[in-house]
Amino acid sequence: MVLLDIAATLGGQTMGSSSSRSTPLTHGSCGMWLGSWATDEELVWARNLIRTEHPEYMDPNKIGTAVSDIRLVRYSMKNEKGVSIFTRGGRDFYEGNPETMQTLMKYGAACGGISKFGTQMSQAFGIPGLPVGQPGHCAYMWLKNGTRWIISNDIWGWGVGGAHWSVQYSWRSSSPFFQMMLHAQQNPAAYHLSEKMRIVAPFISDPTLRYEVLEDATTVCPYNYDLYYDLQEAISKETAPRDLVEKQMLPVLQDHYNTLFEVERDVAHRKNVGNVTTSFGKFGRHLVDGGMSHWATNFTQGWVEIDLAYPCTINSVEIDWWGLSVSNDYDVLAHIDGEFVKVHSRKDEKRTRDWFNPKGKLPGWDGLTMKVRLELRGGVLDVWSKAFYIGM
Repeated sequence: MVLLDIAATLGGQTMGSSSSRSTPLTHGSCGMWLGSWATDEELVWARNLIRTEHPEYMDPNKIGTAVSDIRLVRYSMKNEKGVSIFTRGGRDFYEGNPETMQTLMKYGAACGGISKFGTQMSQAFGIPGLPVGQPGHCAYMWLKNGTRWIISNDIWGWGVGGAHWSVQYSWRSSSPFFQMMLHAQQNPAAYHLSEKMRIVAPFISDPTLRYEVLEDATTVCPYNYDLYYDLQEAISKETAPRDLVEKQMLPVLQDHYNTLFEVERDVAHRKNVGNVTTSFGKFGRHLVDGGMSHWATNFTQGWVEIDLAYPCTINSVEIDWWGLSVSNDYDVLAHIDGEFVKVHSRKDEKRTRDWFNPKGKLPGWDGLTMKVRLELRGGVLDVWSKAFYIGM
């Protein structure tokens, strides 16, 4: 099998093998390498491409960024004949050719094809990778040097999105759980012991001992996500040792609470979105819910207002625009000391990119703020349904 033939050399080492990583692959990560969607022929082609034309990327710390750094696949919404990539699932865009790595490099692709190429390029060198679905976008993750998952071609970060449905995973598909599983399995002795403790716990008749075994297991391997389901069940039993639970768990919760209020928070998260103008669409809650759903309007202008519920110090404002449907002219107003004052406009926004799913950031301002209002103008028609002008 070609996937196991990882003979591309890097300074005498075998790239993709444990000899070129500071940490060997965990068994959970191996599935993201051996389960590549690419054929053997594609993987051989990919390795030859890097070896002959871009040897500087034959590095387990760099190969995952090759597709974006070198722009091996250009971003393209239409081919040379003007056919949209969204027509018939891309079949017409690629003129009937199979969607191989070679085809993607020749014709270009949208975010999904670019992330698919980046994933498979990593896998060609024995580096685990997987595509990651995000709201209106597709990114990908790759395992840098066997020690840390990195998100590339990214828009939304770790907070939202997860593996595509056909990718196998151990706990949950959300992106952070892959990092969590990696941490758990990087100490295999602790992970295996915690799993043994979790498996034997249901056979313990004494509820106090059952709880103590599971609680000790979370100390042995705190990243073992499955333990917390069983621990929750043990605590919920009527026979659970309440005094023991309180003695052991409350200090942990108190530490978490103290840490929570020492770090910066998203003060708009799940707050009330009020006074959405009647001409400005529905689902205002999606502006602040932190989820994968978006909010969009079929009008070119309007305004929304977020009630922060209590006076807040605003250090920055971040806006995740949807597709191409951005506001090219807007004002930010803050409700300070009983009145709205203009604090920023479009010219103050710094965007990560100007063409697709841009992420904008505005600096904060002085004064305790109760509400934030966005007065939006100059929307851009979306490329999918051609019905919406501004989306976030």
